[in-house]
Amino acid sequence: MWPQSPNGVHSIRLLRLEALLKTYSTLTALELRLNKIEDNGTYPLLEVLETNLTLTTLELRNNMIRDNGAHAPSQALKTNSSLITLSSGSNKIGDNGAQELGLALKANSTLTTLDLTANLIGEI
Repeated sequence: MWPQSPNGVHSIRLLRLEALLKTYSTLTALELRLNKIEDNGTYPLLEVLETNLTLTTLELRNNMIRDNGAHAPSQALKTNSSLITLSSGSNKIGDNGAQELGLALKANSTLTTLDLTANLIGEI
C-alpha cells in the first residue's frame, strides 16, 4: 500500500516530509494526490527526487500545481534515474509547465509514464 494523504498535506508540511523521505530508502511509491499542494510545495520534492534512488512512482494528481510548480519535477527529471511514473494530472499546469517537463525528458532515460491529463495545456 502506498503512503496516502488525501487529508490536506499543505505545501509547508512537505518540508517535514522531505526530511523523512531523504532517510527512508525503501520507499518505491509516494501518493500525494487530492491535497492542496501548490507551486511552492513541489520544491521540497525536488531534493527528494535528486537524492532518493528507490522512488519509482510519484503521484501528484488533483492538487493546485501550476506552471511554476512544474519546474521542480522538471529539474529533478534531468538527474533522477529511478522514477518511472510521474502523474501530475488534474492540476493547473499550462503550456509552459508542460514544455519544461517535455524538455526534461530529453535528459531522462528512465521515466516511462508522464500523466498530464486534465490540465490547462493547449493544442500542440
